[in-house]
Amino acid sequence: MLQKLVLFVSLFTLCGTAQAPGQYAGTWASSSSGSAGKIALAFTGADLTSASFTMQGQDIKAKPISFRKMETECEFVFEYSIDGNVLRSKMLGTVTAKSIKGKYNSTTPDGTTLVDEGTWEATLQ
Repeated sequence: MLQKLVLFVSLFTLCGTAQAPGQYAGTWASSSSGSAGKIALAFTGADLTSASFTMQGQDIKAKPISFRKMETECEFVFEYSIDGNVLRSKMLGTVTAKSIKGKYNSTTPDGTTLVDEGTWEATLQ
């Protein structure tokens, strides 16, 4: 009985985790402007703790705003500034054992103006 309980708890924990905690690195690509770059994310498992990306060779540090995890997906939002303009990106990703990939859209902070959209992917380092 105890073995069955331990197995059930272990399976529940694995299935309920959206991504493994740690540092993720990957790429992003705009579907509207043709721009592309690198992306770096850090997760504790319960939260997005840091996010950054490159754009035209410039390293952009972002401020995590929100994080939500589901069984096989995660959604997070971060805010950043480029040339004095504050923008917000919403990332939705499908999670596998050690990677996340999905789509993003970048807007003004109030969400009224779409600035960019595209795809991204990152793997656990």
